[in-house]
Formats: sequence, structure tokens, C-alpha cells
Amino acid sequence: MVLYFSSMLESDNGDITVDGMNITSNIQNIRKKIGFCPQYDILYDELSVKEHLELIAKMRHIDRHQIDSCVDDILRKINLVNDKQTLAKNLSGGMKRRLSVGLSLIGDPQVLIFDEPTSGIDPANRREIWSIIKNLKKDGRCVILTTHFLDEADVLSDRIAIMTDGKLQACGTTEFLKQQTNLQYHLFIDKIDSLCKEETVTRYVKTYVNNAILERESTTELIYGIPRGEETGTFTLIETLDEPETKRNIEITGYGISMITIEDVFLQLVREAQANHGHFDETKERLAGS
Repeated sequence: MVLYFSSMLESDNGDITVDGMNITSNIQNIRKKIGFCPQYDILYDELSVKEHLELIAKMRHIDRHQIDSCVDDILRKINLVNDKQTLAKNLSGGMKRRLSVGLSLIGDPQVLIFDEPTSGIDPANRREIWSIIKNLKKDGRCVILTTHFLDEADVLSDRIAIMTDGKLQACGTTEFLKQQTNLQYHLFIDKIDSLCKEETVTRYVKTYVNNAILERESTTELIYGIPRGEETGTFTLIETLDEPETKRNIEITGYGISMITIEDVFLQLVREAQANHGHFDETKERLAGS
């Protein structure tokens, strides 16, 4: 999909427009407005960070008098000023990804397409790239990114499109998508080994939240789904779970509670697809009608 957006492949049907221009009939003008960071780093081992930026600047026909200032600006944005003379072969994986992001910024494009920009890197560099993307958004850039990390989509995106099997299944703001699930919270109960009985805990939880759903059970944990509209009972349940006597009576060590996430939306779509033999028709109709 990103290859079509970035004009590297021509679509069989449908239209893609950038700044009001059709990508098929205005491909050269549109390429000047687009920056693309591929999924895999395309770097030359024997070129330094600065030399990579200078090379792409020349390929994008940046005025030679502006190349130095352009390169210095991007080095600051991707936080590689102190590593500008380092050869690509000596960069860490995270630094290579930041350089690839920086290469897409040459020419000051207003539309940026990032294909899994944080794939395969450590958490520190992942957060570094998150910060870069957030700053680009603040600058007024349109950023389109693909990711398998749903928490990343939740943190960075104004709108999220969920695709499975090459088809668009749902699209909307994070809050809109979360509202499409029947659940509002997940309740995590920590068990005391084999002493804790699922029936006892479930009976206790349902005393306060009658419509709570036991979603998963492991040797150490019980996970309940709390439906929307059960806030009062949920808050009362949490208060009682804090009491030492309650923990002794139902044989638990503690609990945790979290809001529904984009990952939960995705998992619901997958479950419904499996139940409908790969078809998302019911979910898509509900989302379209909301």
C-alpha cells in the first residue's frame, strides 16, 4: 500500500490525490511533496551520516548553497549531530533508522510516508523516533505510517486505519475505534497459585459488575472484561479489592485495571473475522453506521 502512496507503484484502479493533484497525472510534482522512509534501511556502508544526507540533497536538486543548512537542520531533528562523520556500517540499528527518517526529510516535503519506522530497534531509539514524528506533526506535516505496534499507532496517530488480509477493515480516531468495542476496562486479578478458584473470584466480581466477562485464565492470572456503563459497580469493586480481608477470602494477591486499547479493537476484528470465516461484514457495517 505504501508503494502506491509513495508513487513507486501504479495502482490498477482507484485514485490517490496529494494536495488536490492526482498522483497518476501529476507524478513528478507530487514526488517533490512526498518524503518516503522504507521499511528496510537503504544505506551505503562507506558513507557517513552527513554524506548520505548530502547525496540525497543533490539527488533531490536542492540548491547547492542551501545544502549545508538543510543537512545541519535535519541532523538536529534526528539527533545525530555528534555522529555526522560516523560511517553507516558503524551505526547502531536505531541510529540507522533515524538516518533513514532524516533522508526522507530532504527537500522539506509536506507529506511523509514511514513504512514501519521503528521495526527491529531498541526501546530507547523507538521513543526517539516517536519524538521526531511528534515534532514533524507539530510543524504541520502530514505523516502516514504503517506499524505492527498498536500502542505506537495509539500514541502517534490522529486517525488509524486497520487492515487485515490486504483489506481496510476499520478507520477512525482512536477514541472512535475504542468506542466500537463492547468493553470499557480490563480487570487483571493475580491468583494465589492453586488456592485461588476461578468460580469464587468470578462470583465475587459479578456481585458488583454482573455483566463482567471472564476472558482468559492462566495459572497466575484471571482477566475480566468490564462492559460499558458499569463504572459505579467497577469503582466499588476496586475499593473492596484493596481490602486485605477480601484478598484472603477469594485467595488473590492483587489486581490491576486498564482502559480498552487499540489492540483490543484489532483483536475483536480478528475474532469476528474467524467467526465469520474471514469476513468482517458485520463489524464494518456497524462502524460505517456509527
